Amino acid sequence: MKAEKTDRKEQVQELTKKLEDGITALFESDRYLEYLTIMARFHHYSYRNTLLILLQCPDATLVAGFHAWKQKFGRHVKKGETGICILAPMAYKYKKESKKQDQEVVILEPESEDTKHTKKAEQSEELEEKSEQRIVGFRVVRVFDVTQTEGKELPQLGVDELTGAVTDYEVLIQALLMVSPMPVSFIEIESGAKGYCNVTKRVIAIQKDMSQLQTVKTMIHEIAHAMLHADNDKVERKDAGTREVEAESIAYVVCQYLGLDTSDYSFAYLIGWSSGRQMPELRASLHTIQTTAADLIDRIEEQISQTNARKRKAESEDSGQEISGVAGDYFEIYQLKENMENRQFYFMDLSFWQSRGVSVEHTRYDVTYTAPLDEKTTLDDIYCRFNIDRPSDFFGHSLSISDVVVLHRKGKTDSYFVDNIGFQPVTDFFKKEPKDVAV
Repeated sequence: MKAEKTDRKEQVQELTKKLEDGITALFESDRYLEYLTIMARFHHYSYRNTLLILLQCPDATLVAGFHAWKQKFGRHVKKGETGICILAPMAYKYKKESKKQDQEVVILEPESEDTKHTKKAEQSEELEEKSEQRIVGFRVVRVFDVTQTEGKELPQLGVDELTGAVTDYEVLIQALLMVSPMPVSFIEIESGAKGYCNVTKRVIAIQKDMSQLQTVKTMIHEIAHAMLHADNDKVERKDAGTREVEAESIAYVVCQYLGLDTSDYSFAYLIGWSSGRQMPELRASLHTIQTTAADLIDRIEEQISQTNARKRKAESEDSGQEISGVAGDYFEIYQLKENMENRQFYFMDLSFWQSRGVSVEHTRYDVTYTAPLDEKTTLDDIYCRFNIDRPSDFFGHSLSISDVVVLHRKGKTDSYFVDNIGFQPVTDFFKKEPKDVAV
């Protein structure tokens, strides 16, 4: 096992080096210079105008005026498009008139015993003076997003979205759902983002109906955010560029390890978040990227291994092979079935279920373990056993929040939900009493 860990560490380091080399090559390419030339032509708007654009057109990415699109970019605004209103500074000049009158001037010569006199300057006629003043005001102008225009294509780095299928996609998705520190939802994201990690609500959202490769890459990216950037009390908050570079770098390394190439997307994404051609964020975060990627790979592989073991067990049961029974009192461990309906409930406490009006019922679960139960065994004993000294024939995940332990003792069945603190009785876990197991 130690040799395996060492090999994996070396693999991750090699993949990280590949990431550095790929970004450097893109920085030095003609495509990058062409991209910079075009991007330099776009006006950088003030915070106030950026907010105005966001309020009127949340999905806007590149905006310019009507004539700028035509003259600078060879594109024209589509017929019927409504512009986005922003404020443009406008200088005004005006002349201010004022009146000025000469003042009486008294000149004193040095005093002497016989001379002392005062000279009075002549009072001039009233003069009219004109001065030119300049003030800055604002006027409303309209700009248009690139999606409101058509014409010559703009140069791009990389691709907007990854395409392609992923081998054993469902198994990998289930593994990612299990290792994620936060529940994951697949929804329609109105902003156009492919995913986000909300550290306040502690949820991850992924845009639904994307390609398999884009979905996997985005999930790993957001899981990396949840692992590294969710706890602001213990970890000094990093700037946005560093956070994005770390998350995307981890996504690239993990995907490469799994045989999934995201270079076209990840390299361009990372350059977009860098602060310079030397990628200081990447170099400063290499240790974090390598250790987190290795940890995430370990967790994913463990989950895939457990899923495959459960499948083999289910197949053996379906084939009619004899399963060892239990005699007398016994207990069972129930863990949520791996399906879309259950995704939002994985590792969520009982209050989360109740807030959504959902009952904890055995139809949502699979039995992952059954074993004899003696009189002295407690729920805490079972919890410790399936977290610290797990049986070799147990193929589920460590006993965790959202699991259910069912005790069959002296003809009575009691069900307990594993909550964030202790166990909670679930009296309606079985709508109907389960059939007795064969003894």
